[in-house]
Amino acid sequence: MNLKFLRKLSWVFALLTIISTSLFAQQRQITGKVVDKKDGQPVPGVTVGIRGKTNNVSTNDRGEFALIADPATDALVFSFIGYVRQIVPLSGKTNITVNFVEDNTALDDVVVVGYGVKKKSEVLGSVATITGAEIQDIPAPNLAGALRNRIAGVGVGQVSGRPGSAITLNIRNSTVS
Repeated sequence: MNLKFLRKLSWVFALLTIISTSLFAQQRQITGKVVDKKDGQPVPGVTVGIRGKTNNVSTNDRGEFALIADPATDALVFSFIGYVRQIVPLSGKTNITVNFVEDNTALDDVVVVGYGVKKKSEVLGSVATITGAEIQDIPAPNLAGALRNRIAGVGVGQVSGRPGSAITLNIRNSTVS
């Protein structure tokens, strides 16, 4: 009889331990949505992170995100090219909606590189720019033909002289067909 009582008591303690750890857990799932303040449309691809930590997520095509954080102490950081970076303290909330404001002043000086975004003045190396007005009046059958001998480091090759034949772009020894 004593052994049966101890077994039941051990199950009760195990159950209480599981319940208490789930009740007192500080980390919770935080969900939310990022929308454009101007028109209320969702903004996909926004980077959402916890301030001071390295785990980041991105919003989906509906502007929604979900991550694990402490709602009592953490703050979320929202960033995206062309929008003002926002830091939103959670203050105990587990579901938030963020209105993103466009940053029109910084778009003229931004260069998107393969590994991030930099200001135009910070880019070292070969960055070439060509406008539509520069190639507008060039008699070429397509865009690749119009780029021929216009940008340093870009080579345009054509297999034959026939109209519609394949054209290859060679950008710094990296061939694109």
